[in-house]
Amino acid sequence: MISVLSGWLIETTIGILVIGILSFFVGKKPISQKKVEELEFLIRTKAITFSWIGLMMTLAFSAFGNLFDPELSNYSRWDPIFYIGLSLILYMISYFINKRKYS
Repeated sequence: MISVLSGWLIETTIGILVIGILSFFVGKKPISQKKVEELEFLIRTKAITFSWIGLMMTLAFSAFGNLFDPELSNYSRWDPIFYIGLSLILYMISYFINKRKYS
């Protein structure tokens, strides 16, 4: 159980780092006050995109680790719930990052 939790902690950290790196390299465009609705749509779109990229990178690193060290790969029945929760956490983090960037 401890190895599963430590694996989840590592995967969560990887996902959050990917979101931080993406938000650092993606610039912002100046938007006029008339386009407030478009701004909210842009923020949500970028948040969804960043959360999916973060989740896919997390899954890729997890698969890469399991490929080269199969002894440490522990599968839990809670893994699907963990990945759903991770995607929601990554969405919220990237939404707040983009909201602050474009406000």
